[in-house]
Amino acid sequence: MQAMNPNSRREAILVLGMHRSGTSALAGMLAKLGAQPPRTLMPARVNNPEGYWESAALMRFHDELLASAGSEWRDWEPFNPGWADSAVAGRFAETLPPLLEQEFGDARLMLVKDPRICRFVPFWLSTLDELGIVPKVVIPIRDPLEVADSLARRNQFPQSQALLIWLRHVLDAERASREASRAFLFYDDLLRDWRGVAKRLAAELDIQWPRWSSAVEAEIEVFLKPELRHFNADDAAAIENPDLERWVATARTALRTIAGAGPGAAGARQQLDGISAELDRLASIFGWRLREQDLQIAGQVTALKEQGRVAEQATHDLEKANDALKQARAALAASQVQTGHLQAAQAQQAERNAALESINLALEQRMEAVAAERTDMTARMAVCERKLALCRAELAALRGSQEAHQEAVARLPAALRDRDELAKRLAAHLSKAHWDHVAGESARPAWRRIGRRLLGRRVDDGEQAQLRALEASELFDGGYYLREYPDVLQAGMSPAAHYLRHGYLEGRNPSARFDTSWYLQRHSDVAASGMNPLLHYVMFGRAEGRTAKAVRPEAGPGPGVG
Repeated sequence: MQAMNPNSRREAILVLGMHRSGTSALAGMLAKLGAQPPRTLMPARVNNPEGYWESAALMRFHDELLASAGSEWRDWEPFNPGWADSAVAGRFAETLPPLLEQEFGDARLMLVKDPRICRFVPFWLSTLDELGIVPKVVIPIRDPLEVADSLARRNQFPQSQALLIWLRHVLDAERASREASRAFLFYDDLLRDWRGVAKRLAAELDIQWPRWSSAVEAEIEVFLKPELRHFNADDAAAIENPDLERWVATARTALRTIAGAGPGAAGARQQLDGISAELDRLASIFGWRLREQDLQIAGQVTALKEQGRVAEQATHDLEKANDALKQARAALAASQVQTGHLQAAQAQQAERNAALESINLALEQRMEAVAAERTDMTARMAVCERKLALCRAELAALRGSQEAHQEAVARLPAALRDRDELAKRLAAHLSKAHWDHVAGESARPAWRRIGRRLLGRRVDDGEQAQLRALEASELFDGGYYLREYPDVLQAGMSPAAHYLRHGYLEGRNPSARFDTSWYLQRHSDVAASGMNPLLHYVMFGRAEGRTAKAVRPEAGPGPGVG
């Protein structure tokens, strides 16, 4: 069987680690080395300021999957063994492939990280196998006491509950990934020597990191700063339950043995399986009781939250009442002050009344002056109205003149059509041989004279000057224009006049030595101005150092044509 080309195969790095075990730090390093993270990354939060490097869409998918099996992320009981053969499992198996396509596209090296996957590793391995994607499992291990302290801080979990969750995740992930290509690493090693960890992972998983340079190393050095470690096992409280302490210590030692791949790895796996069996028995005996307690505690928490909400509302109402009381006291004090000043205010009012009488007298005098001004303004308005009537009469006369002008303009197209019809009739009487002779270079003055007669339209001095400039240019060839565009001959128009008015707008070329469309595309300001391109080149473009192009290379450019 022919081996698969390593450049064509697709691989997925599965980070299978317990919550708060350095999975985010590991995933961030792998992403900076070139593994493709998901597109919908979870936003960074206070607990993970450097980011989770985890798909928000996959996290929701995994929460729904756990719920469909009667579990959740913090559950330490065994995952429902009958779920894989249930009807609901098929729906999740159909949903995961398009979700991977949405998150990773056609990436060759995907980075999948979510601690929840530890609970149902076989489901993921089966899906990747069906898609032809090779799994590469990385299991990060952190001291369980540090994990328990972190969960106590973040989720207020008791130490025993956090350690049971740690055991469930690491035991399930290790047992389910034994047949896959996998590697272990320890959180302390990652923070102390990430380069050695990355090289060992590449060797053990047969992966070549796409990105590795001094710049990338600087990024990772900043990313894996010592501040990532918030808890230390030396500061953690001792484990009170002796059985739990024995399980945790044995599991931690066995995982180190398996990670080293020494001769005792088989025995270490047996130890982990034994702990897993004891953990399952514990769950079968006490799991439902603990769940019942969890439900009772959840109900108590809900009741306490409601009591807190009521107390908070009552506190808010009390604060509002206190504010109202303060305002009432302030108003009373202000009223007392106002009462003390009432007599002084009455004396001031008498003074104001006297001043008001004086103001009324002045106001009456001002009103008399305003009345006189109004009479004068009325007279001036009458004069303005007479002038306005005269202006309106002049405006009406101007509008009549404008309407007559518009009628003359409206009749102009009919006159132009009559002129064009006459030109066509004249052109129909000329033989082809005669026009071939006219089109020749030796008869150039003759066809210019004939073209002007057939033009049939009177041109102004400005347009006449433009026609002369075109005809005088070595880049305009009337014979070429008539040969290339016989419809101009049939229309009875001068080649220069046709090109000046219509030809350049239709993309026609004045000769084989000047490409109209190329000049307009090369000089967008000329195209925007609407000016004839050859006329622009002759009058301005050549002096400005602009370039033009021949239609056919063999025709050769004219002077100054590029």
